[in-house]
Amino acid sequence: MNRSKKQILFILLVLIIVSFVAYEVGERVLSNTLVKKVQKTSAGHYTLAFDKLTICIFPLGVELDSVRLWSENKVYAQLDSTTFILPEISVKTFGVHGLSLWKLVFENEFNLAGVTLVAPVLSVAVTSRDTVPAFSLESPESGKGRKLVIGSVEVREAAVKATKGKSKLECRVEVALQHLSAGQRQSFTTQVEHIEVSKFVYRTPDGFYDLKMDGMHYMGASEELKMLQMEVEPLVGKYEIGKLKGHESDWVKAEIGQLTLQDFEVGLLIDSGDVVMSKAELSGVRATIFRDKRQPFPDIPDKKLPSQRIGGFDQKLHIDTLLVSDTDITYIEHISGDHPGTALFKDIQIKGGPLANAQNTRMVLAASAMIMDRGLLEADFEFAINDSTRQSKVKGTMHQIELAAFNPMTNYVANLNIKSGMLNSMDFNFEYNHRSSHGEMRMLYKDLDFELVETEGKKMKAGLDEKLMTFVAKSFIVKKKNEAGEQVRIGNIEFERDPKKLIFNYWWKSILSGVKSSAGLSEEK
Repeated sequence: MNRSKKQILFILLVLIIVSFVAYEVGERVLSNTLVKKVQKTSAGHYTLAFDKLTICIFPLGVELDSVRLWSENKVYAQLDSTTFILPEISVKTFGVHGLSLWKLVFENEFNLAGVTLVAPVLSVAVTSRDTVPAFSLESPESGKGRKLVIGSVEVREAAVKATKGKSKLECRVEVALQHLSAGQRQSFTTQVEHIEVSKFVYRTPDGFYDLKMDGMHYMGASEELKMLQMEVEPLVGKYEIGKLKGHESDWVKAEIGQLTLQDFEVGLLIDSGDVVMSKAELSGVRATIFRDKRQPFPDIPDKKLPSQRIGGFDQKLHIDTLLVSDTDITYIEHISGDHPGTALFKDIQIKGGPLANAQNTRMVLAASAMIMDRGLLEADFEFAINDSTRQSKVKGTMHQIELAAFNPMTNYVANLNIKSGMLNSMDFNFEYNHRSSHGEMRMLYKDLDFELVETEGKKMKAGLDEKLMTFVAKSFIVKKKNEAGEQVRIGNIEFERDPKKLIFNYWWKSILSGVKSSAGLSEEK
């Protein structure tokens, strides 16, 4: 072997040895640096550990195995003035690759081709108590650090667990992001490739409900998000909830087949909090709502109307079309006696839009349902969003139905048993604001016959007072018919809103005022 070849081999051998030594030393130096950095930024409260750190030369990057981040003294980390969290994180494999040394040294930018997390587990305990000792996660130098640019982020087989008092959340997550960029404070952008959530369970803060979801799928290419097989599972009985809260409260049990959001810009939601999509479609709902009205009414703040809630949304809100289909709701109300009253709303269909909080938006909804599973109700709603010069409106028609179909509700809520009668049609049209509603009703019916009943649904005892009440009601107060012709009575819709109650109560009581007026009864003032 000639001299030149020996020199080349010697140089290569030296380079290999130097690279190996630098590689080994580099791994130890980087390992120690990472551990010390975590301790320093967390004021010594958090510890970072991992089984192995490997430096990749081409492309330049780092991979850590069996990563663990925890706090031995359970001190909370402060995110803002009211909320603190204590995260415990473990990751099977954490890797970063494609680090640009040029941008790191000369442009003060962490520029990575990609980040991968395999089987991370995040456990979080949350409290709102200001007395909890805490340190800030926000560095005093926040906003002066390096810009972070990542080509792609992939999270696989993630498990998330969070608790706050009685409330808890558990789910499995997989995420893929592209073009993530984070710079100065409040500056964050990314493009979402896909999100998968499964085995989702959330227990409400009062401990009364579990909200479950089999799966959520979002594909960035089509910008479509689907939530499948959701459930509202009550953990207490329908009569218990009012006793536990000390006032009347809705008890809900529901199954929801699917919620689909089309052209949903998740990246925009992450970047700015804006909610923008072309369509939101809900289908396959089976819900039961119960309220024990024998409990005292709660002392609560006034409720905002839907138009006020939508208009008051801080970020941009715009949904072109809303659709609801294949939905059944059973409403049960117990006022007195041993039995509750029941109202059925079958095959609910809703279509309309836009749901938006832009100035002077006019949102229109067309809805229909089979009432008591026997009569078709159709209604149109107009909401005046951020427009104080225009009132919201409701216009609708109840088609032909035997009046006795309402007995499952009227027997136990109104002490009224309808023996016969046919509602041929009921047309109503009214406007409302946050104070009152006013409008007209044309209710055509015939052959109305009824009797007053006890709260258990039985006929009143044959005492003189009870017979007299029924006779007076039939003969002088309630009109037996109101048929098409010259003498048709037009009912007046006039109702003063109770701001403590929901919009459904406002609509129903407004319509009821027209029913009473059409039937010859005077509305209470």
